[in-house]
Amino acid sequence: VDQAIENDMRTLKSIFSVTKLLPQVPHFDHLLLEIKDMLTQELDYKKEMQFTIKYRKALAHDQRYVVPNVLTEFSTHRVLTSEFVEGFTIDSPEVQALSLERRNRLGLAALELYLMELFVWGFVQTDPHLGNYRVKIDPNGEDDRLVLFDFGALREFSPEFCSNYQQLVHASINKDMAQLKLAAIRLGFSEKNDPQSLDQLFADFCFQIVEPFEGSYNYAQSDLPKRMTMKVGALIKGFKLRAPPREIVFLDRKTGGVFIFLKVLGCEFNARPLLERYLSGKNQTAE
Repeated sequence: VDQAIENDMRTLKSIFSVTKLLPQVPHFDHLLLEIKDMLTQELDYKKEMQFTIKYRKALAHDQRYVVPNVLTEFSTHRVLTSEFVEGFTIDSPEVQALSLERRNRLGLAALELYLMELFVWGFVQTDPHLGNYRVKIDPNGEDDRLVLFDFGALREFSPEFCSNYQQLVHASINKDMAQLKLAAIRLGFSEKNDPQSLDQLFADFCFQIVEPFEGSYNYAQSDLPKRMTMKVGALIKGFKLRAPPREIVFLDRKTGGVFIFLKVLGCEFNARPLLERYLSGKNQTAE
């Protein structure tokens, strides 16, 4: 697989060039480089072993999560061995049959995990595929736990990026156009002399994507992904896009994956207080 990556990336670049799926600007190659680096990283099981140990240590005192213990004596660059942990898939009948209260607890745990990753630790497991999660159901109905697998796609982010992204989210939920513009420039989404119409389109995009934090939100009934796709279409149609920062490629994948996770669980809750704690820097340690 690793020998095929180089050729596949060249092919992918050609497809993007012909179909114009990516903006034709001088720096868009860094998006493909980000994809290539992550694909290569995911094949290095010694590095994934180190990431798993790091992640397990970060959650060692939080009983809401289970990270399988790595068996280092049976792990190599090509083989990763861990303890076996039983659990049910997120979309299994057993998990779907849990009460809304219990499913909400699991959903809030998944969401808070993402906030801890980005705003506290500075490293994020960026592959939110539902197969990377299991649920250990508590027979007593009190302490259902999330089992976390697959840390090959762990992405580390600089403190500067995390701080600017935090400002972007804060401005978005408060609909603060001035702060949003400043954060967008620092992150590389916008430029100082962009037309006001482009600034407004980008702001509308940001305001819409934080919709779940405006109050009690029913994820199961939401069509937000569909509406976001239409918003992106408007951006592409109306303006010649520049390449976004490379950090965004897999961070956006994680953001969308968390939403799908909550949608599949059928969660319904108000996550605004949780988000505001992390944006303010208060109560950022797991309970």
